[in-house]
Amino acid sequence: MGKKKVQQNIQEPEEEKVEDINLEDAVQDGEGRPDPEQISDDFVNTEAEEQAIDNGLEEGVEEEKSPEILALEEEKKNLVERMSRLQADFDNYRRRSQLEKEDLKARSNENLITQFLPIMDNFERALENGGTNEESFFQGVALIYRQMLNFLENEGVISFDPMGEVFDHNKHHAVIKEPADNAEEDTIIQVLQKGYMYKDRVLRPAMVKVAE
Repeated sequence: MGKKKVQQNIQEPEEEKVEDINLEDAVQDGEGRPDPEQISDDFVNTEAEEQAIDNGLEEGVEEEKSPEILALEEEKKNLVERMSRLQADFDNYRRRSQLEKEDLKARSNENLITQFLPIMDNFERALENGGTNEESFFQGVALIYRQMLNFLENEGVISFDPMGEVFDHNKHHAVIKEPADNAEEDTIIQVLQKGYMYKDRVLRPAMVKVAE
């Protein structure tokens, strides 16, 4: 009997009751509402902490650079500076070269024009005297022709007359082909217009008639 009474007196511990919280009521009452200023401060503090960690890592990396890496970085810097200077020097050289070419061309043209002026003077004299004396006019034209030939020869330009030569398409321009009893085939039988050479190049091919 005694054991039964003791067992009845022992009570099981009551479970703690957790009251259900109504979120809407809590919000209306102001309970559980997050503080915007606190959230902003926490976010700022978190960013600052992350930035400090990153800076610390970067500083640690810089401090850990070996002398070889520092030397390579210095060499790279020097190479970049040298390349920049070389590029600037090349641009200046290119501009100077262009100006020199233009100046050389202008001087060459000036020399040619200067040599041509006396020929123009003789043309004017021939035209002035041509109406009064045909002989003097003819002599004036002949003089101008000789001056022109000398002028061209001094500049390396010479004329060529291919009469009787074998036709060469590099130097001759055939405008007529006709049978010829006293000439072999592809022989030039008449020169209609002389050709001109400048040094070793053909300025103008000779216009010719060729036997067929």
